[in-house]
Amino acid sequence: MATYRAAILGVGPRGLKHGRAYRQHPRIDLVALCDVDAARLAHASQELGVERTYGDYREMLDREDPDIVSIPTRTDLHAPLTMAVLAHRPPRAIDVEKPMATSLDDADRMVAEAARTGTLLAVHHQFRCTPPFRVAARMIEAGEIGPITTIKLRGKGYYGGYDLMNIGTHRLNGTRAFLGRARSVSAICTTAGELTGPGGVIAGPYGFGWIAGENISAVYDFEGGGTVFAEFHRRSESNRGWGHIKIYGEDGAICLYNQMNMQVRRGRDWRVEDVNWELLELTPADRILHGVDYLDEPGGDLWMADETVHALDQDRPHENSGEEGLAVMEMLLGAWESHFTERRVRFPMGRGAHPLLQARTQAGLGEPDPAPLELRYPEWLPQELDRIGADH
Repeated sequence: MATYRAAILGVGPRGLKHGRAYRQHPRIDLVALCDVDAARLAHASQELGVERTYGDYREMLDREDPDIVSIPTRTDLHAPLTMAVLAHRPPRAIDVEKPMATSLDDADRMVAEAARTGTLLAVHHQFRCTPPFRVAARMIEAGEIGPITTIKLRGKGYYGGYDLMNIGTHRLNGTRAFLGRARSVSAICTTAGELTGPGGVIAGPYGFGWIAGENISAVYDFEGGGTVFAEFHRRSESNRGWGHIKIYGEDGAICLYNQMNMQVRRGRDWRVEDVNWELLELTPADRILHGVDYLDEPGGDLWMADETVHALDQDRPHENSGEEGLAVMEMLLGAWESHFTERRVRFPMGRGAHPLLQARTQAGLGEPDPAPLELRYPEWLPQELDRIGADH
């Protein structure tokens, strides 16, 4: 069986996690690291045991000729770095962190260029590859909860617009695994208890692009008839414990908590007290991969790497392909377009200006101050709460 050479472009916190997963996979050889920050690069080199390091991605590509290039950088660099790698020396596969871009136009270009160069483009929605998701999909396919009627999901309690782009991308990608293609979205955004206006379109933290809404509620309609109710509301404190996907069928329900725990209700719940939630234990066969127990490392990066290997082996699209990532981008931006146009938005969406910038333009406003894009979320949030007059 082939061993694939991997290189990482950007070795911040997410880059280290990609690197650890590659080091654990028996068929991936992590050969090189690249970053513009020399101190960060030295730290990653020592932790991951990778000697060959570069400050220039072009030199790394030319010297190492990797099969897989991982791009786990801040969000506003995803598109330009992906396009730059494809233009210079296309690898066999690119694994770019989620969300794949900050605009639909950029996402379109990434998908088109990957197709032109024959590169497998994967978006790092790793949770869709994890044991809980796959066990849930198997149970649903087997009819254990009957036909799906609705899915309810929520983020981690971050500021709504940031939660949508950061965690919502995982949650919405997961709904596509169970329901297929979304047909439309209707959404409402509120800030400080009022409907969010164009002045509430702001720069999100750490390169996440333009966002809006302290709280976002959205309803997605799917082609097969299912409905998704999505909630990205700021809570008094954020915590992964808030996050879940609840899948309701006619004959039961499945809840995926924190990408970790699975709860199941078996039976029709005409009377709630008759059908209680029960913890579903993952079997060793489901949760152990290459000697790594998912219960010990629930992030899912190794499982994402394994899917990349199998997609390359079989010359097929990745489960989290660029096309899937693009569809999720439409679900994210479609929620904002729905709120500001006060109508249901159908997919695929039209192209043009970012819907949030378009809302500001129509209100006679220019682009928001981009300075907050440089801040991490813990530094960004207090400033935003001061702006809207919220307690913190």
